Amino acid sequence: MGTGKEKTVNVTVYYPPVVSVVLVSGDNVTEGNPLQLECRTVSVPQNSTYSAWNRTIGGLPVPLVNNSPGKFLSISQVTFRDQGVYQCEASNGFGDVQRGQLEVKVRARPQFFTQNNSQVASIVENVKLMFKFVSYPSYKNLIWFKLINGTPERLFTPDTIGSKYRRHVSTIKHEFAFDTSKVLLPGYVAELEISNVNRHDFGLYTLKVENEVGFSNFNISLILKGEIKEKSFAMKH
Repeated sequence: MGTGKEKTVNVTVYYPPVVSVVLVSGDNVTEGNPLQLECRTVSVPQNSTYSAWNRTIGGLPVPLVNNSPGKFLSISQVTFRDQGVYQCEASNGFGDVQRGQLEVKVRARPQFFTQNNSQVASIVENVKLMFKFVSYPSYKNLIWFKLINGTPERLFTPDTIGSKYRRHVSTIKHEFAFDTSKVLLPGYVAELEISNVNRHDFGLYTLKVENEVGFSNFNISLILKGEIKEKSFAMKH
């Protein structure tokens, strides 16, 4: 019998990229801070090419400003409008183009939805002023004000039957515009109910919504039929 000989053969297996999106700018994605995403790949061969980034919000595609093909995506100062699921594509010439994605939630001050900033009412009528907003992180405080003699005065709003002012907050999905795209976002409706309206109740009302990042305000004027609304005012920190 002959003598057996062993022979070593190196086999290289080529395969398309395994793609992932990684947040490299830190976990604290808060408005005003920079955001940088990296499209990472593991493949053989390793020389991948990258397509332009994509983003969806609520399952709908939303354009990215100043987007170009590349391994990195950077935003110098992130805002509420930079949230979404980011997707990158890569290819190394073997197999189909591969994709990876990451959901980015931006911690930001509460955002109010586009809505009417005035409401008409009659004497002795019961009315509800509605304020629509979204908040991430969740809101921690709601404060109502009324402009009295040029000064915003805080309203006492116990949620009890028979009170002049009553408040109620419910969750709802609102349509929010991101550039040319309109998507549904989970949000809130805060209602201020004013009972038995008299002449002193007409004027400018403001809701101040606070969360861990900061606060935002929205003004609504309650107008007696036939009269013009008061000028808006800005809340101070």
